[in-house]
Amino acid sequence: MSFFASDCTSTEEKKNRNRFLWVEGEEKKHWNDFFAVVNKNIEKIKENYGFKNFLIGVFNKDRHLLKLFGEKNFVENFQKRHNINTGDSWNNKKVGKTAVDNVLNSRKSEVVLGDEHQSEVLKSWYTAAFPIFDFQDKLLGAMSFIVFSEEEFNQILPAVNESIENIKNQLKMKKLEAELDEKNRFEEAIANQVSEGIIFIDKNAVVKFINKAGAKILKVDLENSIGRHIKEIVDFRPVILNVLESGKGYVDKEFFLKSKGELLHFIKSATVIKDDNGNIKGVLDTFREIKRVKKMVNVMTGAQANFCFDDIIGESEEINKSKRIAGIAAESDSNVLITGKTGTGKELFAQSIHRASGRQDGPFLAINCSALPMKLIESELFGYVEGSFTGASKGGRPGKFEMANGGTIFLDEIGEMPLNMQVKLLRVIQERKLMRIGGSEVIPIDVRIIAATNKDLSKEVEKNNFRGDLYYRLNVLNIDIPELKDRGNDIRLLANHFLTTFAEKLNKDISGFTEHAMNYLEEKSWPGNVRELENCIERLVNFAQDEMISYKDIVNFQHGQNEKDGKSNGKNEFLIEKNFSKEILSLNDMEKEYIKRVLSVCDNNVSEAARRLGVSRTTIYKNIN
Repeated sequence: MSFFASDCTSTEEKKNRNRFLWVEGEEKKHWNDFFAVVNKNIEKIKENYGFKNFLIGVFNKDRHLLKLFGEKNFVENFQKRHNINTGDSWNNKKVGKTAVDNVLNSRKSEVVLGDEHQSEVLKSWYTAAFPIFDFQDKLLGAMSFIVFSEEEFNQILPAVNESIENIKNQLKMKKLEAELDEKNRFEEAIANQVSEGIIFIDKNAVVKFINKAGAKILKVDLENSIGRHIKEIVDFRPVILNVLESGKGYVDKEFFLKSKGELLHFIKSATVIKDDNGNIKGVLDTFREIKRVKKMVNVMTGAQANFCFDDIIGESEEINKSKRIAGIAAESDSNVLITGKTGTGKELFAQSIHRASGRQDGPFLAINCSALPMKLIESELFGYVEGSFTGASKGGRPGKFEMANGGTIFLDEIGEMPLNMQVKLLRVIQERKLMRIGGSEVIPIDVRIIAATNKDLSKEVEKNNFRGDLYYRLNVLNIDIPELKDRGNDIRLLANHFLTTFAEKLNKDISGFTEHAMNYLEEKSWPGNVRELENCIERLVNFAQDEMISYKDIVNFQHGQNEKDGKSNGKNEFLIEKNFSKEILSLNDMEKEYIKRVLSVCDNNVSEAARRLGVSRTTIYKNIN
């Protein structure tokens, strides 16, 4: 008797035949996993019991037949005799009560035997079915064991029950494996996204994991590193082995390692992994190249050039000559010495050279040599290791030259550097290497040096105040920046530029200067150069009440400023307030207070303060330390 007569199969039913063939994505993957498990268990039943006259049907949640398992000839004859095809619907309207229908309704295992079936065709069937779930416990369908005699069903039932449990357990295992695989892929994706190197070794020092950044930093093949002893993949003794032996990790420790002819400089952290009983299972090591750490620090601390040649305002022949030489310097990697009076814009030129050079993506570190305490100059420039002197930071500290590696270091007021430090600076310039205070590791550096001074260093060399060999090392390319009073029409250009800038910044509606006011600005000597002019214009904009800044505004401002600063003559000399306070001071304390105030007026330039006071730099240091 035919189970599905051809005239009973609707057009919609025909469309759903072979439905499994167009199931895609995760659902298809779950079915593939399920069928792989079923095949293994069917073979086991056949091997143990030798039954041929039974079938296993797999149905989706819509009750469509997806697949029939069994002995090949038996399956083919069964399908032909009953006109059953993959994709046919076994809903209860067509075939009445079945174990499959009960399972899909109850979501638990069901048994329907012989006469319990409603359809006459199925009354000779003895069936046991159970639900099929995906890895998220979503119902996918059902699986049914079909036997055609009660005796054979009773014989095969233990095997069926065992197979059902095996299939369930194996599917659970696949679910756990899938979850673990997803977790591993997720963790691996995270590990490969970070810029730090990550490596994990087990208790036998065998590499179990290394991320892409770690393989790149160590210059090893990622795939070939897994499963090998850590010593087999690198050409140095890994520090991680010491951690494995001692059982003690560390956090953010600095290391120098030599590999393949070059020095590797790391910041590393190592964590010992232990089980619940305290037994060491392995070590997790994370490491960062010091150059990446320095780059991040430099960005966060503003160690970068903000100005370029377009920011140098001026059209005079004098300033254009300086800009032409600076442009040549930008195309070179030679040392540069910038000379010029205070306030002429030496750092502006230094930053512009860096921005236009091949080192523009590297750091730009500016250091005022006159502002560094004498006792700390060496440690500031070259760094130190832990314990090298009283007060040294734990873990040590890199110096400015290390931090500027790959970029430019700007040594402002180089003429103020003590002679003993000049010797050490010369060695670093010559050898392109340095050693931290208290350290033994020689650290190679790649730094472009730009120095600046307001002194005539050639004369300082003659006076034995500056080393001649250092002077010649620095003065490869010399850029002399003219004083503002020698730049002609540039005063007008700069004044208008500063006026526009500060008017916008301070939200003032000021359109310019009267001609009388501009003539006055152009006639002034400006001993403080561009910096003084900028300061003057900013103050004028702050106090301006009219649309134009007049000569009267400037004179009133200058008069008030002279009274405030104690200026009483026309030579731009200064006096500090006649009375420091109402408190009576000793002559010694008054001297120290006066020197400190003079330093403040001179922007903490020790040499300038000493020149104006007519004393030595030693006297200045003695009174401020």
